[in-house]
Amino acid sequence: MYQKLKKLNIGRAILLFFVFCLIIQLIRYNIYESGRYHIKTKEDVIQHVIKDKEKLNALINNKDLFNSVSSMDRYRESDEYYKKYKNKLLDEMFYNYKIDTLLIHVEDNENTYIEFVLARRFTIAVEHGFYYNENDKPRAWQSDNEDRLIASGDGYTDKMEKEYYTEKIMDHWYYYQMDSLRGVIF
Repeated sequence: MYQKLKKLNIGRAILLFFVFCLIIQLIRYNIYESGRYHIKTKEDVIQHVIKDKEKLNALINNKDLFNSVSSMDRYRESDEYYKKYKNKLLDEMFYNYKIDTLLIHVEDNENTYIEFVLARRFTIAVEHGFYYNENDKPRAWQSDNEDRLIASGDGYTDKMEKEYYTEKIMDHWYYYQMDSLRGVIF
C-alpha cells in the first residue's frame, strides 16, 4: 500500500512539474510576443501595412539610413544586423513584422526599391513580404522588367516565375509571395 501511494505522489509531482514548465513557457511567449503582429495570411500583411502607413513612409523617407547600405537582417552575427543602425522606427518594424531581411535597391540613382522579407511561414508561401517602389509600379520576381508581369486576380504573376505573385496594397506599397523554392535565393 505504501509503495502505491509513493508512486502516486511521484507521478503527481512529475505532472505538476510539467504543468509548471508549460505555464512558464506560455508566460514567456506572451511577454515576448506582446505587440508583435501575428501574420498568417496575405490579408494580415496588407492590413498591417495599411495600418502602419505613416511609420513605414517615415522609415522609407529616412534617406540617411538607406544611402549607405544595401541590406539589413535580423541575425546578430551578420555585418548587416539591423540593431547597429540604432533607429527606433527600424527596430519597431523588424520586431512587429518579424522581418527576416530588408533589401535596398537604388536603380540608376532614380528609383528606390525596398523589400521587406518576412520570416518564413510555409502556410503562406516559401517567401513573402512587401515592398516599396518609388515609381509606384509592380515588380517582377527579382527584376524591374514590367513586361514580365501578367494580370492575375487583384495582382500580377511573373511570366518567367509563375509561382511569384504581387499585389498593390496602396500607393508605392505592394505585397508579394513566392510559392516554390525555385527562384528563391537564401
